[in-house]
Amino acid sequence: MKLIDTLAYYHVYQVRNKRDGELYTLKLLDKLKIKDVYHMEITKNERNILETVDFPFIVSLKYAFQSEAKLYLVIDNYSEINLYTYLRKRKKFTEDVIRFYMAQIVLAIEYLHSKQIIYRLD
Repeated sequence: MKLIDTLAYYHVYQVRNKRDGELYTLKLLDKLKIKDVYHMEITKNERNILETVDFPFIVSLKYAFQSEAKLYLVIDNYSEINLYTYLRKRKKFTEDVIRFYMAQIVLAIEYLHSKQIIYRLD
């Protein structure tokens, strides 16, 4: 298990399935740190959306389970292709790379909208 990222109430790891050797990303959420209703709703929505989507440019949920203190979301492995991480390393993209990622983002947003899934910042 390799730690990829840590935020306020969750950790993200790269994990390997013991049965088939496949790599996945594990999002481990601490229930005790998800104290307000807003963050609980975000977490529920995230799980539901990941479970629903089936699109090449969006990770999907493979498994979800919980213990008394933790929630576990196992999704497609994205540690090597995470756009945020890639940008942090490169600092700057060429126009061709920008076009490539923007096309993927637009197609992903179109797909989400076709499924009546909309993201809004408050």
